[in-house]
Amino acid sequence: MNQPFQPLADANRTPTPEDWCVVVHAGSVILRANGSNTEFPHAADLSLEITQTTFIGLYGERAVYAMASELADPNPGPDLELVPLRAAWQLLGEQTWAIASRAAQVVEWERNHQFCGRCGNPTAKLENELGRRCPVCSLIAFPRISPATITLIERGNEILLAHGVHHAPEVYALIAGFVEAGESLEECVVREIDEEIGIAVDRVRYFGSQSWPFPHSIMLGFTAQYVSGEIAVNPAEIEDARWFTIDAMPKIPARMSIARALIDDWARRQGRDPDSL
Repeated sequence: MNQPFQPLADANRTPTPEDWCVVVHAGSVILRANGSNTEFPHAADLSLEITQTTFIGLYGERAVYAMASELADPNPGPDLELVPLRAAWQLLGEQTWAIASRAAQVVEWERNHQFCGRCGNPTAKLENELGRRCPVCSLIAFPRISPATITLIERGNEILLAHGVHHAPEVYALIAGFVEAGESLEECVVREIDEEIGIAVDRVRYFGSQSWPFPHSIMLGFTAQYVSGEIAVNPAEIEDARWFTIDAMPKIPARMSIARALIDDWARRQGRDPDSL
């Protein structure tokens, strides 16, 4: 999978048999085995009821559609499998998984914006933009993106990792939180760290970003340096938080996440191969 994906919008375009269909259902996507590869099914492969179809772009010459199935227990059909979106990353690889991520966010947004948030009338798709317009009051809604920061906190040769209340068992990750109205990204980093673990940081530096479709976020990665304070976890968010050295690391997030990219970058700066973590 080395072709670029080109995001596009066209409300009048409809699938042909060979086009890719990213069918989203309850946080999962339907995938198709193709020899040693896993890919999205073609339109001709699908026999289940589709309730929503949106053209989202081109993969090479092939059109790609985000689709939704609202069946309580969908049966994808022969050689097709319903795979949770997180698990699909291992099967698709980063580039193709990004297409599934886009489709999942479009499906969620379409489902939640069938009616105008201002006057309550049904909305209609824009012709050549990914948006919906109210024909009565003219309010236009575009897919919602919720920015969140995630930060690797350093103290000498240690980093702070936390086990959140919603994390997988034994997994320790980074401090993250949503940006509030009127707040800069750097201010969000400082506030979230103070609120969740009670310490002060400075030298906040941008690292990178990742689209995060759970359900419609963009994660903005930062590093920061410890200044003062003792760890005092907010039990509503965090179960445990500790300082770790490279030689005594806990179970950490999978490589699909920017959290792991931040930790791997720190490991390299410590002279350690990230694959050894």
